[in-house]
Amino acid sequence: PLNSISPQQGLIGIRYTPRRRPFWVEWSAKIVDDQDRVVPPARSYLPDPRSTGYAVFDIRASWRLRPKLRLHAAIENMLDRYYRRHLSSLGAEGINLALGLTYDW
Repeated sequence: PLNSISPQQGLIGIRYTPRRRPFWVEWSAKIVDDQDRVVPPARSYLPDPRSTGYAVFDIRASWRLRPKLRLHAAIENMLDRYYRRHLSSLGAEGINLALGLTYDW
């Protein structure tokens, strides 16, 4: 076992784009397995290299407001799950809302 090996993970999603409409919406899920095949820490004060599995769900959308202007919106980690990425000592961010504009010239 090696501590630096990432756990198994998968990404699944679905996108809906209606015909002749200037928008799309998508849902995605990132699913990560436990990583417990690691070398135990040599000293008791070192952090435990094991990590638990998690699933995070996101929803995103984009609207074309003008021929060269698009508005994007996203809700990431929409269930506000607490999780920690493998080998990170900090928990990941909670629910995250994002808005953005894109102008093509």
